[in-house]
Amino acid sequence: ARILRRTEKPVFLAVNKMDNPASNDELWEFYRLGLGDPWPVSSIHGHGTGDLLDAVVDAIKDVEAPEEDPDEVPSINVAIIGRPNAGKSSLTNCMVGSERSIVSDVAGTTRDAIDTTIERDGKRYTIVDTAGLRRKSKIDEDVEYYGFVRAMRAIDRADVALLVIDSSIGLTDQDQKVAGYAVERGCAMIIVLNKWDLPEGPDEKAEIRARIADRMMFV
Repeated sequence: ARILRRTEKPVFLAVNKMDNPASNDELWEFYRLGLGDPWPVSSIHGHGTGDLLDAVVDAIKDVEAPEEDPDEVPSINVAIIGRPNAGKSSLTNCMVGSERSIVSDVAGTTRDAIDTTIERDGKRYTIVDTAGLRRKSKIDEDVEYYGFVRAMRAIDRADVALLVIDSSIGLTDQDQKVAGYAVERGCAMIIVLNKWDLPEGPDEKAEIRARIADRMMFV
């Protein structure tokens, strides 16, 4: 509420779960937030939501839409996805030319999707470093769960996904699962073999390539 009071934007304080519209005695404490009159609503039963929506629409009428620059080059969205600790943040920093993402040996350092826009050969690219994707059954922290949700949203709006695979571990079932997320969302994909200096000799590298070609047929 303190942050919202410092903005010059219209703020609507919606007090939810007010299932009994006739009794508004519980509203008085919310005036302490300093955000004006509270709007009592019940999202389950729909009480008060129509009045709130009307007020929001009235406020939107006075908001000027930003003008789009016709000369602005459209951006190609590139999502960097993969398992935790596969090297996504290092790859992002290398591609954008700056230390935008924190790099650590500890898996799960990146907890949110981080956007960076760059230009190359007259084209704009928005590079999105996403949190490492694990199976939903393995996600037990609220912060990590929301990182997973935002990574899914990054894939949703991506034109291309770079699936980063740790060559020192090789292809895993989890890599296939992450690839499946992108396929389900109709996203074009490039498979990136990171840490390519770690496999020993051409035979081991050839084996990794052959395994990926075999097990990633569905993409």
